[in-house]
Amino acid sequence: MLALRRDEQAGPDTPLHATIEAARREGLIVDLPVSGLDAQGKGRLVGSLLGRPAPDEASRRLHEVTRGNPLFIKEIVRHSVESGYLDELFRPRPIPALGLRPV
Repeated sequence: MLALRRDEQAGPDTPLHATIEAARREGLIVDLPVSGLDAQGKGRLVGSLLGRPAPDEASRRLHEVTRGNPLFIKEIVRHSVESGYLDELFRPRPIPALGLRPV
């Protein structure tokens, strides 16, 4: 059996923690820690999905929301493409304070 969990889901005061510890004592659990993609890995994944890098602001927000989870990144990018929102991310924005467009 394969089970996935986040560390914060099994804090010391949760029933899940007690179950995991009991199974660990019996040698029934092998922990394989995984983490999200770093900024470079996320950038490569987004680039491979889009064929171009995401703008810095979109990339930063994507990392904040997904915490580097590749599945979440892929699904958010897919939805953004399908909904047309991605085009909005790539459109140059006026500089708010002056109303100028970046050059």
